[in-house]
Amino acid sequence: NLDGAKIDFDKALQLDGNDATTYYWRGRTKSDLGEFKLALIDFDKAIDLTFKEIGIIDYMSYCARGTTKIELNDYNGAISDLTIA
Repeated sequence: NLDGAKIDFDKALQLDGNDATTYYWRGRTKSDLGEFKLALIDFDKAIDLTFKEIGIIDYMSYCARGTTKIELNDYNGAISDLTIA
């Protein structure tokens, strides 16, 4: 139930809007729903928060963002993200 999952992730982010893991999984859910541009926003946020919180690169979010960019025909952006991942 992807729509239900997205609603649950929205609720979780209302409680803690700085949880990188929740942004990642909401992005994955949006991507699975075909909401690719919205998914990119969540992956961007997950990448940013992970680096700020723990000072490391969020490889999973870079990989997910890269594969999402493929869906949007942004091949240069995909190559960049997937190279980092």
